[in-house]
Amino acid sequence: MPYTMTWLVDKRVLHIVLEGELTAELIHNMVLQSREMTRMGIRPVHAVADATHAESIPKHINTIVREYQEVKPEDNGFTVLIATSPLTRFFTQLLFRALRLEVRFAATVDDALAILGRIDPTLPHSPKIAN
Repeated sequence: MPYTMTWLVDKRVLHIVLEGELTAELIHNMVLQSREMTRMGIRPVHAVADATHAESIPKHINTIVREYQEVKPEDNGFTVLIATSPLTRFFTQLLFRALRLEVRFAATVDDALAILGRIDPTLPHSPKIAN
């Protein structure tokens, strides 16, 4: 499966792991699932997206823009991206800036949780991994 989506911190932080080749249809399905989980969560819902093993993210920028064009910045928490590709980081930063969404970058999940802990003091101090 090209992606998995679970709660990293129950109903507060989504954990999205992207692997392999992504298609427009997979991105659409992932966005629908993330919107549903966010709706069921406790606002603000943040996301940690691990794209270290993903391919083709930059070539699907137009698809991602279409999927998120109706999202209001005030409806979302922060997204922390874990990515080793400078190209992925660059395009992600441009995309999130254009959509007026907040993004930060981290090297690991632990680093991402530390960043979110500094940004959002309402998050539990020692988050437990949710399945």
